[in-house]
Amino acid sequence: MKENEKIWIWTILTLFLQSEIIEGNAPNIEVSHNMRVLKLPRETKVGSIIYRLKGHDFDIPDVLTFGVRGSGADELLEVRSASFTEANVILRKRPTEMEYRFTVYVTDGIETTEDESTIFITDATEVLSPFLEYDPVINLSENTVQNTTVGYVVARDKDKSNLPVQFEIHGSEKFSIRYVFGPRGTSKAEIKVIHTVDYERRNMYHLQILALVSFNV
Repeated sequence: MKENEKIWIWTILTLFLQSEIIEGNAPNIEVSHNMRVLKLPRETKVGSIIYRLKGHDFDIPDVLTFGVRGSGADELLEVRSASFTEANVILRKRPTEMEYRFTVYVTDGIETTEDESTIFITDATEVLSPFLEYDPVINLSENTVQNTTVGYVVARDKDKSNLPVQFEIHGSEKFSIRYVFGPRGTSKAEIKVIHTVDYERRNMYHLQILALVSFNV
């Protein structure tokens, strides 16, 4: 009987400790990626990625879900997952107001953290691309050896920042992109083939390269 009592007490303690872990700290949106103030040129193209949200959870490696709330938020913006802890904010329609106020949130499915966000629409008529150098078309032999560099991209660094531009490549798992040092004020990356390609199976790849340059102030 005493032994059963010990087992019962141990079970209660175990469940209690697990409950504390599950109900731990709420996930956070990283300060440098919280979109509290964003200047957006009016002529930004619909469908453009205008921001990258990033969060973390101190308890366990959760899949985080990001979103935006507020009047007109769903009409103006789309929040689309980019990884387990990141999400892209995409412009869904042309802005008609000079200022928008939304609430940005992140949740792990149990707890939610919110941050206020203000988007200021500027009257800039031309949005300068961060890309300074790149080859829009790359000819590639199917005999290209794995890990061969097939192209380079150079982008303008963030204003008043010593941090380099972060590059991503999408469209095929056969290619990767890696940062290398570039001239002062710029960031450079090399595009590599990481898996063999077969002309008979596929003779063209459409790749999208992202230069993560923040426009917030």
